[in-house]
Amino acid sequence: MANTLKTLYDEAIERANEVVVAMNAHEPQSKIKELKKASKAAVDTYNEKIAEAYYARLAAEHGSDAVKVALEAEETAVPDVIGISFKVTEGDVAFFNETKPTIKINLIKMEKIIGREFFHNPAWFSRINVLARLMAVALNKELGGSATFQYVVDEAAKEFELDESANPTSNASMVKAFQKVIDDILWIGDKTDSKGNPVNGIKFDGRNWAYIRECMSRQGGKIGEVLYGSPSKCCELVCDSINMILTNKGNVLKCN
Repeated sequence: MANTLKTLYDEAIERANEVVVAMNAHEPQSKIKELKKASKAAVDTYNEKIAEAYYARLAAEHGSDAVKVALEAEETAVPDVIGISFKVTEGDVAFFNETKPTIKINLIKMEKIIGREFFHNPAWFSRINVLARLMAVALNKELGGSATFQYVVDEAAKEFELDESANPTSNASMVKAFQKVIDDILWIGDKTDSKGNPVNGIKFDGRNWAYIRECMSRQGGKIGEVLYGSPSKCCELVCDSINMILTNKGNVLKCN
């Protein structure tokens, strides 16, 4: 794997150099654009392999705690990834810099690399998928959007016990629904409630739900348009929430 990573890294640097040579030679913009596209593809390939190696290493070094260790990491980010940025000096000389971008862990890909047995319940992403759809349908209805909205909430919700506990218009029910997601992904400790039922040491609350709810949507490019996150985005926000719970980190609101 080390040799493979070195080869992919060298290729990424070579592709970046090709872009710089073309820019300094004042090649046509169409050619420079294609070279930049190839450079990005090389960087993406390298970073993908870096992530795969990271997931495998977590499993090898931490065993059943692999998911917990990944979600406790700073910004839940994959280490050692690279980025390439191109710049031009005042003297019109092009060059590139290697950067250190933040690429968050992808639990979906991590599961494929290390296996379902590292997760408390393999149904975890199916549950997230249904919740993300429920949230999107609820927001569309609240905004008075199209009656033929593309997401359809069907019997799949019942399969994951979301029919009664996941009402997107109820904060309390969504806290309960996302707690089930957390339970599926990672279970810590051997706590029990007053009735003796097992309780996860990771407790999802209203602040975590508010974070996910607000971060799933943003203003679109047209008046009246709202862009809503995919189930994969919802998964990323769930990872953020687990990280905040594990590290006792609070939410921060910033105003533009």
